[in-house]
Amino acid sequence: MFALPPGWDGRAGRQLTAVTCPDCPGILTLSVQGGARYLHFECRIGHSYSVGELIALKERRLEETLWSSITALDELLELLEDLGSRIPGRDYADRIARGRRHLAAVRQICDENKPTELDHPPEEDG
Repeated sequence: MFALPPGWDGRAGRQLTAVTCPDCPGILTLSVQGGARYLHFECRIGHSYSVGELIALKERRLEETLWSSITALDELLELLEDLGSRIPGRDYADRIARGRRHLAAVRQICDENKPTELDHPPEEDG
């Protein structure tokens, strides 16, 4: 699978990518602007991005999603632990153990995740 259209060279006008918009569920199109100087991404709704803006927003979305996963897992584990200790006959030990392993793995991914360093601020990219 390709993010950019296979064989894309910028001469075919706007083409669909396999990349979703960071602000809505729309698919981005790719075109060249400024005499083939700048790549331009735009969704059906009209959200539009330079390369730097798109990368920065995708990085931010990844960070938010990872932390959201950590929060969801942590809350689930706390709920299962509380219920397991207060309701007779309820044992969530297996799910709690799996959840703790998953939580540790996602935390490690978060800790090791380092956003793409852009040469210049995204607003200067296009």
